[in-house]
Amino acid sequence: FHVPREFSNTQIIDADAVIIACGLSGLANVSTEEYIAANVTTLENILAHVNSDSKIIHISSTEVLSHNNSYSKSKLKAEQILRSHFPDALIIRIPSLIGGTRSEKTIIPRMVKEAVLEGVLTIWGGGINKKKYLFVDDFIFFIEKICQEKFPLHENIFTIYSLDVSFWQLSAMIRNRTGCIIRMDYGKKIDTEKNDSVEFSVFSGTDDDEFVRLDKFIQDLIQDIVV
Repeated sequence: FHVPREFSNTQIIDADAVIIACGLSGLANVSTEEYIAANVTTLENILAHVNSDSKIIHISSTEVLSHNNSYSKSKLKAEQILRSHFPDALIIRIPSLIGGTRSEKTIIPRMVKEAVLEGVLTIWGGGINKKKYLFVDDFIFFIEKICQEKFPLHENIFTIYSLDVSFWQLSAMIRNRTGCIIRMDYGKKIDTEKNDSVEFSVFSGTDDDEFVRLDKFIQDLIQDIVV
């Protein structure tokens, strides 16, 4: 959770730009202290080695807006600390990534596993709520362009995403591939994501549109489970 001991001033002291993507994501069975160590203390350790003239790009999370768990609070605290040291730092908030991990702790892999193994997929709140996702390829594309100054930036905090999809749309795509039954549960309300930053979608220029790419990801997840 901490900057490694061999991390020295000379490694980034003269860097023109520093991209900070440290952190522990929202996982189960992680204590508040572990989130603080990973998402706050590590950031402070890195900032202690950064030249004040360097351009800082900090990768944060859209979860900062929920303020309802230890993870989101630690990410918000990190943003606040960064602002106090580097007021002009660029903060990029990202939603759930697609393609970088197939961990069952993330939403889509968890839904696919439920559909495949149980044959039933439960949608909370009627499925009308939407959630943003970001493909790893699009994320890398955006960061590269930012470093090359190919995007005209007039704000210093952004939310980027590849697609904005409702839980009903996502469930229907999973059902089409698994044949599962969709069960609606209106007893639990799912809040719609809110944001106080500038939002825009990112597309890295692949031949397939966003929903084709999402469908391919779902198929890969199913293959992992049935093999």
